Amino acid sequence: MASGRRVLDLFCYLGGFSMAAARGGATEVLGVDSAAGAIAAATAAAAANGVDGVVRFERGDALKVAVALDQKNERFDLVICDPPKLASNAREVEGALRHYRKVNSEAARRVTTGGVMVTCSCSGHVTPEEFIRAVLAGVRDAG
Repeated sequence: MASGRRVLDLFCYLGGFSMAAARGGATEVLGVDSAAGAIAAATAAAAANGVDGVVRFERGDALKVAVALDQKNERFDLVICDPPKLASNAREVEGALRHYRKVNSEAARRVTTGGVMVTCSCSGHVTPEEFIRAVLAGVRDAG
């Protein structure tokens, strides 16, 4: 999916998707995560895997970085959105769904026409149907 594409990996953590995209032929990859330790480890792993010329990592709040990219009219051919667990229990589901809607809206705004968005959830308390509704609402919000 990444071959020949410019890639944005939001909530990249240790950069697994970013490095896979680079090894899959991406022309450029930007990985974003708020954890300094994760960014340091991802940067070291990219160098160790020989993809540091294609991948760069930026520490920051993924939503704020996405908005800043929008203000610079930056678009990507492949956008990966893999936030951390947002619902650790049933009481957190509604808030998680609001957040999934927001992050997927921001992710969708970064995708070029004809591009691809990959989104993920590791919140077991959010059902697949709830997640899909939240993602679709976010994509609609993005236009």
